[in-house]
Amino acid sequence: MKDDRITDLAKVLAPEEMHLELQKYRSSIYFITDELAFIEKLLHSYVFEPDTPNLFERLQKYIASLEKLKQQKKTINKYLCGYECKIGGAIEGKGFQSDPELYKDYNTMKSKISDFIDRHQKLKAEIFNYAGGILKKHRPDT
Repeated sequence: MKDDRITDLAKVLAPEEMHLELQKYRSSIYFITDELAFIEKLLHSYVFEPDTPNLFERLQKYIASLEKLKQQKKTINKYLCGYECKIGGAIEGKGFQSDPELYKDYNTMKSKISDFIDRHQKLKAEIFNYAGGILKKHRPDT
């Protein structure tokens, strides 16, 4: 029995369109990689008021959360690379539209990437909100 929803999706998205969407996701992930590197350097810097209560514990919590997010990013990248190969085969005309599982996998992948981006945005906002309130107010003596 065919899934009509997948058949409808096949009419909407051509493999070339999926490839373009995947490229947008890849671009977002590259940007997130740069943001994670910046945030990690920020958390390891000496720009925070040292007398902030629970500063060390809070920074360690954020550093651990960043590490978890970086591991998730690696998993997402592997998944994305694998799917790009499948799309490449479809663009070359290897029967992509006759396999509804590939569309299902595509939707699963999109969901995982969207969840990852959401988690990143929430963590980034939390860190910036916290860090913005405890930055040193004066210039260090040179």
